[in-house]
Amino acid sequence: MIRKDKKVITNLEDWEKYGGPKNSTHWKDGRSAKEVAKAWIESFPELPVEVIQTLNTNSDIGKIESWHAEPEARLKFDTFRGEPPNLDLFVVANDSEGFLVMGIEAKADEPFSTILSDAYRDALSRLKKNPNSKGVIRLENLLNSLFGANLASLCEFGKLRYQLLTATAGLLNAAKKEGATRALLLIHEFRTNQTTDKLHSLNQMDLNDFVRVFSKGKYDSVNKNCVIGPIVHCSEFTNNEEIQFYIGKATRELRSPGA
Repeated sequence: MIRKDKKVITNLEDWEKYGGPKNSTHWKDGRSAKEVAKAWIESFPELPVEVIQTLNTNSDIGKIESWHAEPEARLKFDTFRGEPPNLDLFVVANDSEGFLVMGIEAKADEPFSTILSDAYRDALSRLKKNPNSKGVIRLENLLNSLFGANLASLCEFGKLRYQLLTATAGLLNAAKKEGATRALLLIHEFRTNQTTDKLHSLNQMDLNDFVRVFSKGKYDSVNKNCVIGPIVHCSEFTNNEEIQFYIGKATRELRSPGA
């Protein structure tokens, strides 16, 4: 079942109305917000075929027996005020190993938000205007909990994409709340006539950078239609309990022949 705020979603119109992007200009063919909705609506009650194929590449993930999902899911990872990061789709699934939570980040060729150094600069600017701003503290907590680092070492992490940190933190916290010991961050990529190979490649590089740092060098990259992991994680986001974390990428090719 796909549901948002107790509203069951069975078609694209429902998805746009109840779980669509805030900016309506993002809801169009060839872009990630609408394409991820198409993919999951059309495949229901099964998962999209490329997602199934991707999950099958990791033996820790069994055949999905049941699942439910929420689009535009707000997953808090701290107690600060303000809107938490949104995942394009949050999935709670059951397989032969038990519960598995999945955070789906849909991408056509849009970037993974800003880089950390720019996020820090913006947070400092907000703090100067408002001493109650928590952006700097939030960023430091993310660095500490995910990487065991602090702002003094920001130069080492400055090129990482902020969205990948907040999605990971939100998903880890959600796994704790759901009682799941496994969590998967899955990039659902769409290659369309409106996307370019150059931007896809840049996103791949950014994803690989995050994988390398978050796994402490255990993994260098995550290939198309593949799941890497587990990366054992334990922090305040998980109540200091171990979570088996996985990162994957599933690609749907939608380009016209010869495009």
